[in-house]
Amino acid sequence: MIVDNTCMQLVSRPNQFDVMVTPNLYGNLVANIVAGLCGGGGIVPGGNIGNDVAVFEQGARHVNKHIAGKGIANPTALLLATSMMLRHLQLHSFSDRLEAAVLDTYLADDKSVLTPDVGGSGNIQTFTDAVCERI
Repeated sequence: MIVDNTCMQLVSRPNQFDVMVTPNLYGNLVANIVAGLCGGGGIVPGGNIGNDVAVFEQGARHVNKHIAGKGIANPTALLLATSMMLRHLQLHSFSDRLEAAVLDTYLADDKSVLTPDVGGSGNIQTFTDAVCERI
């Protein structure tokens, strides 16, 4: 599938996709679109797994530069990418605990700890502290 059409299909009919394998450049384009569909650049984790190397990071890159240095970036993607890395390293119990703590933080629906991009009034520190308390 041509990447332009893939991006259009992701927006118009995302349910037709499950797993995508792409070259790095196309993966960046697709990941940014998916992040937008899922709630923003701070939500979606990403992983690049090769034969000898694996890199885990937030799924959307080069977004939200306007909030750099303000302490309000959403750390969810980074925390979930860490969980993915732990799972990749076969440290399943640690991965499960971290992922559950992140999800429990959202389920608690305490707007004072959630970051502004998801309707909260918190910041990186308040969100991270809330996750740490749940681990």
